[in-house]
Amino acid sequence: MSIYEPGYGNGVVSINYQYFDEQSIISDCQFTRCALDGNTCGALSIQISYNGQLSLINTAFFQCKAQYAGAIYAYVTYGGKIIIDGDCSFIECESPNGNGGAIYSSVQDTNSQLILNDGVKIYGCTGYTGSGISLSCSNYGTCEIGDIEIKDCEATYEGGG
Repeated sequence: MSIYEPGYGNGVVSINYQYFDEQSIISDCQFTRCALDGNTCGALSIQISYNGQLSLINTAFFQCKAQYAGAIYAYVTYGGKIIIDGDCSFIECESPNGNGGAIYSSVQDTNSQLILNDGVKIYGCTGYTGSGISLSCSNYGTCEIGDIEIKDCEATYEGGG
């Protein structure tokens, strides 16, 4: 599946788990030039709660752009989990006035997790803070970052890589 240049809204795909134990896999996708100026994110807007889980497998984001997160905005709470596997890449994504050129995530509460596995690639992304990734982990939420590669990224304020 490939997705190109969407219209208006908060991401090309919006995922909101509000019930217990919901699970999804997004696999073998390409998001290209998903640009939504003034909106939350360019490609994926994700809200995971109540032990829900989303896995991203072999998925690429090229030149995605939005206000708060160039490619992915993720809010994880109440035991939710997002796993981004090592075959995922973020190339030239940007968040000119917000957080996370590629990814912005807020992970809150016990057992809530964001996992970036070994091999994730973030190249040439830009943002106001967090050129590649901007993370907020609180109230015992956990962010696990494996051996990922961040290259040629630049932040206007802080967090360039």
